[in-house]
Amino acid sequence: MLADTDGSVRPELRPLEKYLLEGSTRADSLVGWQRHNTVSAEVLRDLATGELPLEFEAIFTRSGGKQGAAFLLNMLVASGVLTGIEINEERYYLWLASWLAEQTNSAHRLLLRRYAQWGISTKPWAGHATLPSDANNRFNRLRVRLQTGAEYLKFVEAQGYTTLTMPQRVLDAYVAGSADRQDHLSHFTRWLKDNKLATAVAAYRPRNKIMPSIAPDERWRLARWLHRDETIEPQDRVASLLVLLYAQPVTRIVAIPRAAVHFNTRGVTMTLADDPIELPEQLGHAVTLLYQNPPRTHRDINGTWLFPGRLPGRHLTAGALGSRLTRLGIPVQQARSAALLELAAEIPVPLLSELLGISTASAARWATAANRDWSTYPALRMTDWAEKPEGG
Repeated sequence: MLADTDGSVRPELRPLEKYLLEGSTRADSLVGWQRHNTVSAEVLRDLATGELPLEFEAIFTRSGGKQGAAFLLNMLVASGVLTGIEINEERYYLWLASWLAEQTNSAHRLLLRRYAQWGISTKPWAGHATLPSDANNRFNRLRVRLQTGAEYLKFVEAQGYTTLTMPQRVLDAYVAGSADRQDHLSHFTRWLKDNKLATAVAAYRPRNKIMPSIAPDERWRLARWLHRDETIEPQDRVASLLVLLYAQPVTRIVAIPRAAVHFNTRGVTMTLADDPIELPEQLGHAVTLLYQNPPRTHRDINGTWLFPGRLPGRHLTAGALGSRLTRLGIPVQQARSAALLELAAEIPVPLLSELLGISTASAARWATAANRDWSTYPALRMTDWAEKPEGG
């Protein structure tokens, strides 16, 4: 599988050989992958014989950019064969070069290239740089932002305007009724205006709108059910309770590293933002089970993620986890809103921000929605969720 024509393994591929020998599940996964991804399996053979260089772009291009390439590339990174590479970022830049080349309007192409280079950042937002985040989700958002900008430029041209002459009323009508379009275009049009390329700007959507939530009684009913029912998969129990109790979005839950979990004589703690949180006993037990027995269905367990994914070295995707929780009967967005409302009523704004990893402005908005003024509150005492009465 990894041997060249002489039956020996190239020195560059020996870390991969060692990686595969460390666990039979890895080798079994590779065999199954070879059966279903013949093109990428040929790529591996070309790497073994030296016909293909051990370079990201060469491997990705030779594989045709197919999903099988993602498995191989992640395995090469996880094993240490390819180093200093963030796969989502590399794939994004390859996509960007190809996508820009497909733009038939040269003026649009130049403008979008400038926007991609100077207007948007591939790095996590400054306030979230140290928090768990789903890189795949972040780069998908960048792709959509660029594609939305390209669609807008086509619309402007079709209306007989330029970005400089585009009337505000026409732009307002264009974004009306589409929250996603408004979100992405608010950034793009503001960049255009900052660079004196436009006058009309799509306004940022106000962030003081509170999302719908489930009733408090329903939140605690779900929490008690998840706490008591040990037949539920540990990863589903842990993720659901992190949403219901600590208002964590799935984009952060999937990226929680195992290093964020600590065990001591008092129980289990987990660091979600700045400070560790002591988990309730039942949630701590579920976290312990998940920590000690990662899901066997996953193709790779490299000791990095609490929620390992199917790709070597990668965590579970937010979309996959969200689908699991939905099938379990957890209304993720509404449950998170309910948790934020109750937590904002119980915890002062600065501490809420530090514990949950949300901005102080966001914490303040939720406190306002919960009709709680913390300006003169002298102390904090969190009520153990397990002691909540059956009625709420």
